[in-house]
Amino acid sequence: APGAGKTTIAHSVSNMLHNTGWLVTAFFFNREDSTRAGKLFSTIAYDLAARFPEYKASISLAIEQNPSLATGSITHHFHNLISPYSSQLPQDRPIVIVLDALDEGYSNDLMNILSKDVSFLPGVFQLVVTTRNVVQVQELLAAPLVHHKDFLHNHGSNLLDSGKVIQEELSKVALRKRLSGWPSTNTKLSMKEKSGGLMIWIIAVCQYLGQPETLDPEGELQSILQDSRNMEAEEQMDMLYGAILNQWNWSKKGFPEAYRQVMGIILVSKIPLSVQAITSMFAGQ
Repeated sequence: APGAGKTTIAHSVSNMLHNTGWLVTAFFFNREDSTRAGKLFSTIAYDLAARFPEYKASISLAIEQNPSLATGSITHHFHNLISPYSSQLPQDRPIVIVLDALDEGYSNDLMNILSKDVSFLPGVFQLVVTTRNVVQVQELLAAPLVHHKDFLHNHGSNLLDSGKVIQEELSKVALRKRLSGWPSTNTKLSMKEKSGGLMIWIIAVCQYLGQPETLDPEGELQSILQDSRNMEAEEQMDMLYGAILNQWNWSKKGFPEAYRQVMGIILVSKIPLSVQAITSMFAGQ
């Protein structure tokens, strides 16, 4: 589910592998960047070249002899930059690649490479992949060399972890707001149950409670916790963001315009406008 902590896990694993010297590439997919997935194997090739001189010399010569390799498809990159020279890489330690949010960047070509062609690389190559369990990744999850572990945000150890995060984050709110004896044990238990283990929900609630504009964090939290409906993760986050937005002072002079400006900057930064779109916006001004 979104917000269950997959990216946090990917970051933690990447840091651990970086400290051991095994991490080569940490690649994070983004469904809102349609060009990113196509850069996967060129990024891996670049990172391998930065660490291993013999490999760098080989692919540099390959690109010099065939410049189209630099701008080819992911299939082209894998079969011409990764696979042919993989045996030149050190075979005495793992070469690990972390891929986060594969469900946001999959394609038929990529799934075919990951589920079949990667298995022909030397055994030192290891991939750590996080993904939602969508139908498009089922072939990969069922591949013989894949060790698949389900991560259920509303079960087991994740609920224990969410309880620790709630304790820590609400304690920060209590300190910031100078609340004595808050939160109660019942409040923390109610929040853990309501969160369903969604870390992003917990963090969003606590950030909202801790902001200067929130004058009654105790009352606001109780209001959020009172809704007893069972909802999917996406709906739960929508309800939370809606509740937070409704609490803002939209009648305050200048606030709506400031909100639009800030959100506009965020959206444009996330999905940059083309030159043509910007020109169209300012036409006649």
